[in-house]
Amino acid sequence: ITATDDGVHSDGNINVEGGEITVSSGDDGFHAESNINIKNGKVNITRSYEGLEAMKINVSGGTTSVKASDDGVNASDGSGGGMGGFGGGGGGMQANSNCQFNVSGGFIYVNAQGDGLDSNGNISISGGTVLCEGPTNGGNSSVDHNGSIAITGGTLLSIGSSGMAGEILSSTNGTTQC
Repeated sequence: ITATDDGVHSDGNINVEGGEITVSSGDDGFHAESNINIKNGKVNITRSYEGLEAMKINVSGGTTSVKASDDGVNASDGSGGGMGGFGGGGGGMQANSNCQFNVSGGFIYVNAQGDGLDSNGNISISGGTVLCEGPTNGGNSSVDHNGSIAITGGTLLSIGSSGMAGEILSSTNGTTQC
């Protein structure tokens, strides 16, 4: 899919359960108003403003690769206006419990110039492998969350600038390097 706007857009959910999807977009690679669920298959977003954007992003399998000029993964419900809303320049200060990025399996690679992984709420990693590269500027972070981050399994490798470095308070049964 080559698009000047969103590559794949839904006013509800996007479900990927197999197959292979390659997207080059001028805006979001995948944009859903509710959930993005990747259970299997291969998602390859070669160009985007934001790679995956939805209120809840759940990855339980498959291979996902994202290249973004802003946020690679953005769990946002659009209620935050310019800061923290869809397409915003980073999350606001208050956590939004509706917004979640959950990884329970699969392989995810993100290369982002904005926040690599961004949730206006919580991030949960219980399985799978997440490799996050970027950003290089100090106004963004490789892992950015307004709520909590729980790593109970899987692997997270996060490489980027330290200007807005987040903190992971605890990790059990997983491998974490930030």
